[in-house]
Amino acid sequence: MTSGVYPRKPGHKAGKKPMFEKDQIRLIKAQKSEGRSTKFLSWMWKASEKTILHVLNGTGAYKDMK
Repeated sequence: MTSGVYPRKPGHKAGKKPMFEKDQIRLIKAQKSEGRSTKFLSWMWKASEKTILHVLNGTGAYKDMK
């Protein structure tokens, strides 16, 4: 629900979708198991290290995408 000051644009849905799809998550986990660092993965996938950690740990938006 918006405050009314800044109305939501038409077609904009509330909430956020996961940044990565299931296939990308599998690839990130495979790269991590090969020994890549989270810093390298964050650079490669253009995401923050925190997001990569969420993907690897299966927390947040990525919990149900195992």
